[in-house]
Amino acid sequence: VDNWGRRKLLLFGPFLQTLSMAIITFGATGLPLRFVGLVTVVSFSVFVVSFSAGLGAVTWLYLSEIYPMEIRGSALSACGVINWLSCFSVVFGTRFLSLHSACHLFGTISGVGLLGVYLWVVETSGCNMDDSPLTPRS
Repeated sequence: VDNWGRRKLLLFGPFLQTLSMAIITFGATGLPLRFVGLVTVVSFSVFVVSFSAGLGAVTWLYLSEIYPMEIRGSALSACGVINWLSCFSVVFGTRFLSLHSACHLFGTISGVGLLGVYLWVVETSGCNMDDSPLTPRS
């Protein structure tokens, strides 16, 4: 994480997630039937690996670095609650979607997340742990 930087990993993960879901949603329809299964399995594998390397690993490190010490505990608790509520929604919501619809939804959400990371995430590598890089300096 320190070699690549948090921002690069947070951009790299959602980019590959969006790409893999787009391949399943749009790309697999024009392939010969004998390749559809292989492309789908590889795309899902890329999705899982890119999530693990990007959003899954770096998010909690990044969140612990951006909040000032005074509110860090409460802020991370709130982030944990939001994370679990999101996971709950995904687990119970996807059962009502087809594979195509679920991949389209996850790809869209990953793409919006990629845009959000690009616009609003600052690099925190090398910053002092006591000071948030988002806190205004006096």
